[in-house]
Amino acid sequence: MKKLFLLLLSAALLAGCQKPDEARDTDQPTPTPQPTLPADTAKTILLNTRDEDASGNLYATLTAFNSNGTQKWKRTQLGTSSNPYLTYHNGVVYISVSYFQFANGGSSFVSYNNLYAINAETGANVWAKTNSNDYVYSMVARNDTLYCSLAYGSSNFIAAYSTTNGGLLWLAPIAFPYPAARLALDGGMLYFGTASSNTVNNIIGFDIGTKIIKWNTPIGINFANVFSNLVLHGNAVFLKNGTGNLLALDKLTGATLWSKTDQTYEQPVVDNNIIFSASQNGLQAFSASNGNPVWQWNGGNWFKGGFPFVADKRVYIAGSQAHGFITCFNAASGTVEWKKEMADVLQYPLVAADKLILLRTPNLNGTPPHILIYDAKTGAAKDSIPISAREYGQHSIVTGLGKWIHGY
Repeated sequence: MKKLFLLLLSAALLAGCQKPDEARDTDQPTPTPQPTLPADTAKTILLNTRDEDASGNLYATLTAFNSNGTQKWKRTQLGTSSNPYLTYHNGVVYISVSYFQFANGGSSFVSYNNLYAINAETGANVWAKTNSNDYVYSMVARNDTLYCSLAYGSSNFIAAYSTTNGGLLWLAPIAFPYPAARLALDGGMLYFGTASSNTVNNIIGFDIGTKIIKWNTPIGINFANVFSNLVLHGNAVFLKNGTGNLLALDKLTGATLWSKTDQTYEQPVVDNNIIFSASQNGLQAFSASNGNPVWQWNGGNWFKGGFPFVADKRVYIAGSQAHGFITCFNAASGTVEWKKEMADVLQYPLVAADKLILLRTPNLNGTPPHILIYDAKTGAAKDSIPISAREYGQHSIVTGLGKWIHGY
């Protein structure tokens, strides 16, 4: 009897020591551990160049590198034009390259357009349209459709191709003497620039459902067709026009929301409702809502890269003074977080995860060309990829999660 009493007393004491929450938890199911999403990485670096063959002819080339610098694949002889049009969607790289050649001993001139859909992992064709008289310019893809600016003879169109097999889905004429450029897609609207004459550019809002132009806004004098790519954010389309003015247009109507005409601006980029643009005076930051200044860095530099890049609440710019530099700013305040100065001029800063990736092309001091990789947070050098070509375009990045990171 005494032993039974002691056992009951011990059980009571143990129950009294149990915490209230622990007692309640005994009636609850064991929580299922939540999967951890993998951190995104710079999986593939794409670089378009022009290489020289044994006869001295220049041909467009597209090369894919792994992030450790090894070559993944290389496609040569894609065409002869020096400025191919490139986009990426769902594991496929789309590249349009024109082909120009003198025939019959130089007495006649022929030209064609080559459009390739290339598997981003293997470099093999998904499909190809070669030796075509349909000249494809700017491109953007969504779901199962590749939207293109297309020219045939003296007529210009917006075209839609199947991403599966390259078949033409529809064709819509646009009544302008020059092809559409800088296509950007948002919802059911396609936005692009074109020219109504040799001197005036227009920005157009095009409804892809009805295939009609919803609005058409002239944006001023065109000097060598140098208006920027279009940046879509909130209710606005942002761009630099042909004379270097920074413009914000209403997405629905094309009306001007605000503009900056005080100096020559470069390609704008946007993040967290702030517009960033390089100018001859440095780097400018404006409110995307009303164009009011947020901060300004008076670097007084020529920015060879042409555009800043924003990632993880930081903005990066590459350029040159008496020599090259890279600067990293706090995007909200404009505070310089780090700066690297070097003998070489670097171009086109891109950031994927924690890596800042830039292009160093040959210059007067004979430095060999490389793709250079830095720690995006500290500026510490991480890696470099030697490259070789006659002419260099811009690089872009495909991440491990399938995001395409590219410049303007």
